[in-house]
Amino acid sequence: MGESFFTDVDEPTEEEKEHLIEDLQNSRNFANFPKDVVRQLIMYSDVIEYPKDAEILTQGQVSNTALFLMSGTVQILQDDQEILKLRRTGDLLDEISFINHQPCPITVKVWTEPAKIISVANKYLQSIGPVFDEIIRQMLIGKLHLTIQKAKRLVVLTEHLSQRQSHLRLFQTTADQSLDRIMFLDPYGKVLYANRAFLQMTEYTEKDVIGKHYMKLRQADYPDELYENIHAIIVEGNQFRGVSEYQSPTMGNIYETLTVTPIMEGDTINHYVAIAQNITAKEEKRKKEAEDLKYGIEFQRRMFGDIPKVSYLSCSELQLPHSGVSGDIRHASINEKDIFYFFYGDATGHGVKAALITAIVCNALNGITQENTSDQILLDLNEILADSLPEDNFTTGFFLKIKPNGELEYANAGHSVIFLIRTDQSSFELIGKEPAVPLGLFPSDFIKSYPLGKTTLYPGDRLFFYTDGVTEAQNRNQEMFGEERLELFLQNNRNYDGNNILSNLEKELYEYRNGADQIDDISACIIQYGES
Repeated sequence: MGESFFTDVDEPTEEEKEHLIEDLQNSRNFANFPKDVVRQLIMYSDVIEYPKDAEILTQGQVSNTALFLMSGTVQILQDDQEILKLRRTGDLLDEISFINHQPCPITVKVWTEPAKIISVANKYLQSIGPVFDEIIRQMLIGKLHLTIQKAKRLVVLTEHLSQRQSHLRLFQTTADQSLDRIMFLDPYGKVLYANRAFLQMTEYTEKDVIGKHYMKLRQADYPDELYENIHAIIVEGNQFRGVSEYQSPTMGNIYETLTVTPIMEGDTINHYVAIAQNITAKEEKRKKEAEDLKYGIEFQRRMFGDIPKVSYLSCSELQLPHSGVSGDIRHASINEKDIFYFFYGDATGHGVKAALITAIVCNALNGITQENTSDQILLDLNEILADSLPEDNFTTGFFLKIKPNGELEYANAGHSVIFLIRTDQSSFELIGKEPAVPLGLFPSDFIKSYPLGKTTLYPGDRLFFYTDGVTEAQNRNQEMFGEERLELFLQNNRNYDGNNILSNLEKELYEYRNGADQIDDISACIIQYGES
């Protein structure tokens, strides 16, 4: 110890000595010693104050004093590397060098503020030898106990770290085998890890990537707006999800979903994980399906055609397909005698399969002699469909004829009833109520006949057709719209024209579903005879 690094404190007064004794007795190291034992130690001690950064002991020095820390904080260094800090009153600074009279294996240095040390010189130890021996023995036992406890905690920590390392190796192995591109970033956006798929797709090496900011690894065809959007979202602790498209020099046009997730600890972002999944095959398939669907919609539109203009009729339609193409059927024609023929039906299911049935039905209707009665036309149609449709596939159907003089002839094959809204009546007539088998399930010689009905239309009378997609529309509680609500709706809207009635029906169904999915094709049609 060089004297230039410390200043001796003046000889303590009796009152100050009592304070020192009290401070030591309140410390963990001296708590078990009687007051007179601590008093003897203080009597033969010097109290020394060391300034900040002063070396109390130097590595390699042989100490001839016992040093106890009273206040402040000291660093314990070995080969200029800090091992630990001591800041507890009564800590013995270097028992090894003092007891064994060997070179001190450590350096003891004052840290951030002056430190007060009690120094007991060798020449005084004979006077308090037994007392000092007991103090040292108890302190070594205490340190040994603490060392054992630390060793136990170290074993637990080592096992925990080993387990974490095992989990980390498992994660890295899994990530490297993933076909998705995966990156881990630090809070500042620098890459800590990139998996094998990322390196293969981008043709970077690991050296090119690790430690680089992710903005420097951006895809050339990614727009600036995308990166700005990602940054604005994730720095607020929110997850970014999006679909991007770019041109790969080796793989052509690439589509991928991109997810960037902040890893939070409390309110602090510790890391980010970015995952890019190649969905090029799915996207190309989706585009092809969309193109096919677009073709199917156009084909079906041309197949149904427009309802022929008839001088004595006006028609309005509502069509809301479930998935682009519809399984609801509408076929209309007019002959040279100005007789109007109309078929309205609903094929099994919805989507492409149901749309194919509509094509078969329309094609069959085009080949049937419509001079027959409506019930016979349904029998002829059923015979064709029974031979044409796959097993368990069918369609409902309502067929009618309207003559210029208002004569109406009809037959129903399992379809919903038709509302006849008379201009001079407050209630509705329901036509086609008789039960009948849908078309295509059984041969016509098994069915024998369909019920035939006749009535007369008067100017202003209207026929309301619909498919079960209307009455079976469901709300969030899976409750159906139902026939009672439909009848009430028609009653409340009977004074509107056909176009407004159907427009209001669309709004009514939308509001009733209240965000629930449309589960079937929805169609409705109004045919009005003459002027109201």
